[in-house]
Amino acid sequence: MKMMLTVEDVLQRKPFHSAKVLAGRKGLNRPVKWSHILEVNNAEEFVNGEELILTTGMNLQYGQKSQLAYIEKLIKLNTACICIELGSSILGIAQDALALAEMHDYPVIVFEETVKFVEITQDLHTAIINSHHEMLTDLDRLSTEFHSLSLQPNGIMKILQAVYQYFHKPVCFLSPDSIQYYPVNKKEAAFFIKELDLENRPYMEHNDDILLSAAVRMFDQVWGYIVLMEADQMHHDFSTLVLDRAATAISQVTLRYKELAEKKHCLEEDFIRSCLSNDSVDFNRFHSILPTYYANAAYRLLCISTHQNQLSFMNSKADFQNTHTAMMLRTLLQKEGYSPIISVHPHEIICIIFSSPSNVNTNGQWEKLRVKLTQLCAKLLNGQLFGISSSYSSLELVTKAYEEANDVLHLRKQAEIISPFFDNLGIYRLLLPLQKTGALQRYIEDYIGGIIEYDKVNNSELLKTLAVYFECNGSRKMAAERLFIVRQTLYHRLEKLRSLLGDGFTEPTSRLALEAAIKGYELENSLRKKQENLLIHEGRN
Repeated sequence: MKMMLTVEDVLQRKPFHSAKVLAGRKGLNRPVKWSHILEVNNAEEFVNGEELILTTGMNLQYGQKSQLAYIEKLIKLNTACICIELGSSILGIAQDALALAEMHDYPVIVFEETVKFVEITQDLHTAIINSHHEMLTDLDRLSTEFHSLSLQPNGIMKILQAVYQYFHKPVCFLSPDSIQYYPVNKKEAAFFIKELDLENRPYMEHNDDILLSAAVRMFDQVWGYIVLMEADQMHHDFSTLVLDRAATAISQVTLRYKELAEKKHCLEEDFIRSCLSNDSVDFNRFHSILPTYYANAAYRLLCISTHQNQLSFMNSKADFQNTHTAMMLRTLLQKEGYSPIISVHPHEIICIIFSSPSNVNTNGQWEKLRVKLTQLCAKLLNGQLFGISSSYSSLELVTKAYEEANDVLHLRKQAEIISPFFDNLGIYRLLLPLQKTGALQRYIEDYIGGIIEYDKVNNSELLKTLAVYFECNGSRKMAAERLFIVRQTLYHRLEKLRSLLGDGFTEPTSRLALEAAIKGYELENSLRKKQENLLIHEGRN
């Protein structure tokens, strides 16, 4: 439809059959919102812009200077054009005034015979009102169509298609996690728009193109933008109204998606809770969130520390941060070919990661995933740590996988290990069960208790010397250098260790037991320091 009259459209109408354009032909595409009869010089008091000015020239009969000033004023007031009836008041227009109009592409139109201005205004106002009525009718029809499309499958794309078919201009929808566009050959243009700042900028000029946008809102929050590319500057007010209606329909679609996603997330929460509580899991209830191949699928459990307590989690910002992290985590894992089930808690995010049958569960793939998980935590959680369990195939062992992931987190927080994989814990896989049962302390006492007591009484460093000596594979030269002592001092310490441990303490079996005891002592000592720091922190608060 023709959304707005232009000067060129007006010239095609019957009352203008004898009109002539003396200047400003390049401005015939100017919009005409109304017509106004003006015979006074103070035009600024009567016009708002984009009016077609009708005059007999009474205010132009005072010569070239007055004509030039009047034309300049109308140009500054952004009127559409001026139509002058020659003969009654003036016989012609000064060349300087016509030159100014030509310079600004401002149409100057003359009637060389008497015309009835009242007929012109009636005709134009009827056409303008009819055009507005058509626009309102179209707007109402499009609103109904958008609403109907929002109820259909793939509703957002169908709404974009309807917008394109109306304007014949490319259109796209941007959201935090996706981008959709129509037609499909405008992919590159849609992605460059993603880099623009659209907030509070419904009208934007970029690379000679005009972009119109409308925010898609839900619960007073912006969830995305619908953008009309290569828009028509002249009709952007009406185009913006259409985009607003389309945005409302898209928000309805998005809201339904969010509701379905929320139901799915609640099911995921219940599923993980059921698995961790060792309840009998009704898999039929959770079939919509489980991969079809779950019964034979290998999985690992990922646990991410968020360092949020229950009080801070009630804060909307902390809640949003964890939820946003979970959303980005899901996107990352799905992109890598995994099927995740995620549960968000105040202090941690738990994720069961199913490997698809086609996704070979190799160490190389998991190492690649580790790098991306590290980057994700660095970006969204200030570098918080995470732990990954061993691979399992039975969901009855989810509790065991959760314990393993937490064991890894426990050791990483104490700086005992770097790797997030339980498979890489080494000797700690033996020490942690002993620590949980309390047997580790007895083991430490049996093997290196005498050294620990001697160091306390004599303020010495025999235990450190023994640890470094073993780490240097018995090289006395290397051990002395790492301890920053002379070899004679090292010899003296080794003799003292021999007197406390016996002559065979460097034999393979004894050495292995002593090294395990040293690692166990470091584990216990780091846990004790952590508890002391926690008590100090609580005391300050």
